[in-house]
Amino acid sequence: RGHAELAAFVCESAPSLVAARNRGLDTPLLCAAKAGSRGVAACLLSRMRSAAGGADEAAALRVRNRLGATALHEAVRLGRAGVVDLLMAEAPELASVATDDGVSPLYLAAETRSEQMVQLLLRPAADGTPSPASFAGRHGRTALHAAATFSKGTT
Repeated sequence: RGHAELAAFVCESAPSLVAARNRGLDTPLLCAAKAGSRGVAACLLSRMRSAAGGADEAAALRVRNRLGATALHEAVRLGRAGVVDLLMAEAPELASVATDDGVSPLYLAAETRSEQMVQLLLRPAADGTPSPASFAGRHGRTALHAAATFSKGTT
């Protein structure tokens, strides 16, 4: 529900809950991404970094839910620009992760006709490093296939 201070308190009191999953295999970060709670997502990312680090942190960020989606996939799918912006700044490597059926966050953004999400995913990092976004999509298609197929005039 966007209560970043409460999330920080719970993280301090019970750090193991950061990695807890619900029936849909969502972690708290996935839930924050779905809800568009940038403050909570930032708190969780900070806790994940301080608790895990290195390979453990990367694995925790790449966790997928029952749909095979990462936190970035869910934020893109639901149009949560603040969370997408945060994840691209703090964990841009998530843009290179595809679901089990081959859908990258960028492909999903193009498929859902979200120009804002495409721009956030393709924006270079602050240091000028190009976006690591994968163009992969279903059945060998790319994000450009989706963009060309799903125009504003298409129903």
